[in-house]
Amino acid sequence: MWSRGGLATDGAGPLTAGRVVVAQVPKGLAAWAADTGEPAWTWTDRGAPLPAAGLLAAAGLVLAVTAGGRLTALDARDGRERWSRAAGVTRLLAADAALAYVLDGERRLRALPLTGARDRWTIRAGTGTAEAAAAVAAERLVVARSDGTVTAYRTADGSAAWRQDTGVDAALTPAVAGGTVYLGGARLRALALADGAPRWTTPAPGTGPWGSPTPAHGSLHLAWQDQLIAVDARTGEQSWSVLPGTHALPTTAPVVQGRALYHPLGADPSGPDDGVVTVDLRKAEAAWTLGGGGEEGWHLTGAAGRVFLAHAGTLRAMPVL
Repeated sequence: MWSRGGLATDGAGPLTAGRVVVAQVPKGLAAWAADTGEPAWTWTDRGAPLPAAGLLAAAGLVLAVTAGGRLTALDARDGRERWSRAAGVTRLLAADAALAYVLDGERRLRALPLTGARDRWTIRAGTGTAEAAAAVAAERLVVARSDGTVTAYRTADGSAAWRQDTGVDAALTPAVAGGTVYLGGARLRALALADGAPRWTTPAPGTGPWGSPTPAHGSLHLAWQDQLIAVDARTGEQSWSVLPGTHALPTTAPVVQGRALYHPLGADPSGPDDGVVTVDLRKAEAAWTLGGGGEEGWHLTGAAGRVFLAHAGTLRAMPVL
């Protein structure tokens, strides 16, 4: 639908925030109107963000981490700096309407107010500085670690509400919908978000773990080996599977917008990506593949009827079905 060049190769983003899509450029961040691709703003005041720290959008803000762990909040509308503080942040995990949840260089999990005020709480998280993924909803922060353990923390004070083990050595991003958290791993699991009570469990179809799930249209969409699979979110029963090609899929969560599913293809989970496949969810079949290998990965996000792909210095806005 439109494309823009000049991105930092394998930089942070893309990230959707309100009406713009944000991605890293060589000296900072840039934003474009999500619907037209017109330039919205640039921010280069504090240098390039740290790609490993990621980006977050919440409460009209874009959060970025620059050298030394400095956390900066930008207005998503115009890129103006709201506040900045030297916080020692190494990884942005998740954010809700009031707090950003981060990891720091001392292996601590911290809740930082989006106003830039003093930390709400800080705990020893027992996780590495970058190898973690998270989701937050309904007063629970669910953090997956690289050793396969998943812990749900109470957002009010950082105390642990429940723990699980996915049975794999990977930080698979949890998904939350309707008071339920869904976890990939050796088994696909649906748990009550509040207390971790099991709702259903589905073993993998064969050797190898389930990937990170994406809930949409009453189903969970996720990768297993070289397949994309949909299961019923209420029961865990498989609805369909698609074999998009000969390449295995990395264990990243698919992006779903409208009735289109986008997912990167790769020769192996740790190697360079080979492109992106689009699946028509109405027909349960691959619609098209956007190719392009090399050392650079494909980074995906979606919002408001667009899917945005960043690869090899180019941002593309793709249609949905």
